Amino acid sequence: MKPTKQTSSTPAREAGPWDGPALAKVREWDPVWVDQCLKMSDSPWTSNILPRKEVELISVAVNAGCTNLSEGGTRRHIRGALEAGATREEILMILKIASLLAIHTCSLGAPILLEEAKAAGMKPGPKEKAATPVCDKMKAAGQWNTGWDGFFEIDPAWTEAIIAASLPVHTSGILSPNLRSS
Repeated sequence: MKPTKQTSSTPAREAGPWDGPALAKVREWDPVWVDQCLKMSDSPWTSNILPRKEVELISVAVNAGCTNLSEGGTRRHIRGALEAGATREEILMILKIASLLAIHTCSLGAPILLEEAKAAGMKPGPKEKAATPVCDKMKAAGQWNTGWDGFFEIDPAWTEAIIAASLPVHTSGILSPNLRSS
């Protein structure tokens, strides 16, 4: 669904978290800000920089991602993506990508945990040797992200599992490299 241009006198539109009553209430409190916000949020649909299908797929990822978890927004943009010609496989791949965003939590948290544990005088406990063929291939191919080092050090088996789960995102060919990294 392409959003419509908003002014203070036009009715609320589907605007992510600002749907219906919420948008009306914020508009009542600060109509100038709402108009500015809606103008900014209309840009992906009105700039024609990306095809609508790609805008909708990116919107699915944003709404379904662990930092948003917006059921209404996810549903609305899945419908929009389907209307714009997206396939079930493309939408499923976007949902897979959104689910893998949690890896960034580990990229941030694991190094901090290692630093703080060391500062507290804690030594790592023994860990079982784990086979990590996918991680080893990523390293050998120069595709390893050093942000993953901390959680690989803490739990190589889990790191292997999440890297293995992310491979189809990069190797399936369902999405273009640009859309995959959006």
